[in-house]
Amino acid sequence: MTMDSSNNNLVEVWGDTVNFKSMLFAIVIGSVVSTGTFLLAKFFLSSSSGDTTLLNGYAMLIGLGGCLLSGFICSIMFKPARTVISSQEDNSDNVKAFIVDLIKDDPNYTSVNDLPSEVKEELNLLQLMTVFQEAEEIAKKKQ
Repeated sequence: MTMDSSNNNLVEVWGDTVNFKSMLFAIVIGSVVSTGTFLLAKFFLSSSSGDTTLLNGYAMLIGLGGCLLSGFICSIMFKPARTVISSQEDNSDNVKAFIVDLIKDDPNYTSVNDLPSEVKEELNLLQLMTVFQEAEEIAKKKQ
């Protein structure tokens, strides 16, 4: 767990950045609810007659239900503060440069036009056919 230098209330836990106060409250809520559920179940089940080992196992199972309940409570109380921004960048120049390098490195490469029709269809669907053709022209100019 490391502190984030730009904001003192954020910490990094298991590769994720979280609000320290929210995490602390979630730990307390989880501990209280799950342990409380287990102890209450154990208290009520101890008045029942039967094998104590089996009754303790049932109390543990009910305590696990308390863990699920505490997770549900925390998910309502602490909403994600993350904003996800998705954008599609035009990386055709990077892809083109990569393909040019592949063409130069592979002496057996002939042309994208010599590929089977199924492969050409896939390249068209991925909008890579023209990128390959342009890369071939660049590679020919560099030779």
